[in-house]
Amino acid sequence: MTATIDVDLEALEGMAAALATASEGLPLSHALTGDCTSVLGCGAVAAALSEVSLHVARRADLVVELIGRLAALPAEFAAGLRLVDESLATQATGATADAGARR
Repeated sequence: MTATIDVDLEALEGMAAALATASEGLPLSHALTGDCTSVLGCGAVAAALSEVSLHVARRADLVVELIGRLAALPAEFAAGLRLVDESLATQATGATADAGARR
């Protein structure tokens, strides 16, 4: 019984490149509310909104960082498969040479 697995390494690397750009166009300020003291007329409310915006921006930064890490996985997988392929090819060439030398 023979099993065949076809993996399009170029497509995997293309996916990685597309994912790597996921953070583009997502400018998130750590001061989303700006100076709203004068608008709201209440410094405590403005401070609370500023704190909330800071937490939201930090979480958004973490999401973008995790997307970046995720984007690297397909490329690392493709590189690993290529190394395995090269190693197997080298072993096969060595085995063929050994078999030829025994004849």
